Amino acid sequence: MISHLFHQAMRVSLAVAVCLPLTANFGAQVAAPVWAAVMLVACTVGAVLLRTSEVGRVTWKNRIAGFLIPWGVRVSGGKLWPIPLVSWVVWMTIGGGVFTLTPGPGVEGLSSGDVRSRVLLGLSWAVAGSVFGYTLVNLSRNFSINSSSGRTLTTLSAVVAGLIVLSVTLHLFGFTLFALVVTGGPILLIGGGYGLFVLAVLVFGRNSRWN
Repeated sequence: MISHLFHQAMRVSLAVAVCLPLTANFGAQVAAPVWAAVMLVACTVGAVLLRTSEVGRVTWKNRIAGFLIPWGVRVSGGKLWPIPLVSWVVWMTIGGGVFTLTPGPGVEGLSSGDVRSRVLLGLSWAVAGSVFGYTLVNLSRNFSINSSSGRTLTTLSAVVAGLIVLSVTLHLFGFTLFALVVTGGPILLIGGGYGLFVLAVLVFGRNSRWN
């Protein structure tokens, strides 16, 4: 689990490292189509490598394909085409966040406070986006949309998506701090509550009663 999260963080960091200077030097109008084209080629190459790799063996093809198209396996249903498609969408979503948060050339430089706010906002979008993707994957794989659990996950997905859309809109209109509160606030509350629970378990013992 930790290794998986580490590799995902490395992929996201690499995408940010590419999109950030691209946007700062050429603007989002140029960076977005260039990133889209590059990742389309990358995901296509990943799909071809995965398609031509030997079944039951892990070779260089699997490793490269696993880096280029790491998302979509859990919802692919044993088919190949959803994997590069979902991966391309995720790559574009990561890039879109960078394009939205990074000023283009000719824009007045940001203060240190603005930079911190945008970094934290980007992290909150990443966490909220991960939660949204997780709920969708579990909904598609494990639950019927008409079941009680399915309706709960559907509601949760809609709420998270709404928070992300509202946060992005607020940022685009110049209300970055409010945008950070919208997505970062719930994460802080839930994460802080979970941290307190874990701390209580460590202090009082796992056999403590909570009712």
